[in-house]
Amino acid sequence: MDTEPLEPVSVDEPADFGNGLVAVVTEIQAVEVEAARLGETAGPAAAVHLDVHNESDAALDLAGLAVNASDKEGIPLVPNFMPPAEALSGVLEPGDSAAGVYVFRLAGDIDAVTVQVHHNTTPNFVVIQP
Repeated sequence: MDTEPLEPVSVDEPADFGNGLVAVVTEIQAVEVEAARLGETAGPAAAVHLDVHNESDAALDLAGLAVNASDKEGIPLVPNFMPPAEALSGVLEPGDSAAGVYVFRLAGDIDAVTVQVHHNTTPNFVVIQP
């Protein structure tokens, strides 16, 4: 299945995947994180606050979400799973909403972070640009 980016949106602007799943990045916050897992590094990071809403008629498994971020040159940012990270999980029933936080180490400008949100039920993915 080929993936297709949807029209880019800004922070606080809802984006519909085309299957009833709507995602909104409500904030990209500068934070400092610790390193605890293998491969993680401590230091400045971007905390991406993500809200999702299920406007479909079917339950959606949030384990199918993938959230990625990149810097202004398009270089992928390394995820960090320490607080305030709180990935979405479980099943989102029709009409329900959920909120999570995804953290990425960042050496550059917080205002230049681009976020991509994917879900395994659709080839479309959401792009949030500064």
